[in-house]
This record gives sequence, structure tokens and C-alpha cells, in this order.
Amino acid sequence: MAATFDAIDLLTRYETPLLKDMEKEDDVLDWVAAYIGSESFQDGVDAFCEEHGEKFKILMTKGGPRSEDLDAVEEEWKQLHTQFVDNAHAQIEAFLESKGFTAEHYKNRCDEEMRLSEERQRHTRLSFFVQLLTACTDYEQFLNLMRRAADPEYYDKKELQYQAEMIVYEGGGPPEYLQQTPPPGTRSGKGVSSDQIQAAHEFLEFFDQNPSATLEELTEEFQKKLQLA
Repeated sequence: MAATFDAIDLLTRYETPLLKDMEKEDDVLDWVAAYIGSESFQDGVDAFCEEHGEKFKILMTKGGPRSEDLDAVEEEWKQLHTQFVDNAHAQIEAFLESKGFTAEHYKNRCDEEMRLSEERQRHTRLSFFVQLLTACTDYEQFLNLMRRAADPEYYDKKELQYQAEMIVYEGGGPPEYLQQTPPPGTRSGKGVSSDQIQAAHEFLEFFDQNPSATLEELTEEFQKKLQLA
């Protein structure tokens, strides 16, 4: 089944530089980030999703697809996953070549950035990008992408998730700081109460635990929790 952690969704939120602003001497990783965020690369991803999205409709089965149904499509899905990753790599390599870089140079920079991150015991902007990009090639992440392609309500659902995340962010900071939520009844950040923060937490947990929930069900859960907060 598709993974809860959605690396591809996070990658779309990553603030990439614009290709038109890039300079010849810029880091090859910045060049790749700019290309990943460009319409040219996204058009290739969208075309793949449009062509094959119907084959992943069973991911939207209420309560999740049956194991025997998954077994029946797993071989084809894994072939499509390999095709998707190969296509993406080919696009990136063709782009690198057009800018005078080699695939080997790019790979070496990826390895170097991750090594530096491990030595410092913290992520840099570029090492985080490399980690996300690597995670996006995972099979479970591919299923997340194809779930999106198969779900006509996807973007409306993500808007509810975004609203809940903003309540959490405004009240207590990014997810890694959620444990610092103030006592019940107090207010934090930009006037968001601790009860609202807790309600937003609970909705986000529900969102993650119910990937096949309909937009109507998610909207009802969102309104129920936030109205009671």
C-alpha cells in the first residue's frame, strides 16, 4: 500500500530556483532542483500519470483494496514504477548534458552533500533536496503519486490537510515543535488556541490513517474537530 510519508508531495513544496535565474557557475544540484520544479519536467510526470492513472483506481477502494486484488496488479505496477523512474532519470540526464554537466558529476555531488550532512549531523538545504529526490524513486512513493492521479478529489483533500497544517504551524511551529503545545485554554502564536492545535493534530492523524476516505468524509471530520475546539 502507499506510504503515509509523501516525499513527492514534499518535493512539490520545496522552494526550487527558477531556470531563468540560474547562472552557469551555480551548483549542479541547484540546476537539477530548478529543472525538477520546471514545467518541462512536470509535464513529463503529468503525462505519465494521465496515461496510467486508471490502472491504479483500486487504491481508492473504500477501506483499501483487497490483498488478492493487489497481488493481481503488483507485477504490472512494479513494471510501471521501473518505467517511471527510468523516464525521470533519462529526463534529468538529458537536461544535465544540455547544460554541460555529466551524470557522474551530479551523482558525486549528491554523495558529497549527503556525506557532509552526516558529518554535521544536520540537513543542509541541498542535502534535504537530495534525500527527497532519492525517496521519490521508492515504490511506495510511486504509489502515492499514482493515488493522486487516480483520485479526482486529491487536491481538494490536500487543501484540508494544508489548512490543518497551517493551524499547527501558526500555533506552535513546524511539526518537529508540536510537543511544545501550551496547556489547554491558552493561546499561542497568531491567536491559535491549544485546543485548535490539538484538533488540527487529530485531523491530520485521521487524514494519514484513512487514505481512502472521501472528500465528504474528510470535510465532515475537519469541521467536527475544529468546530468543537
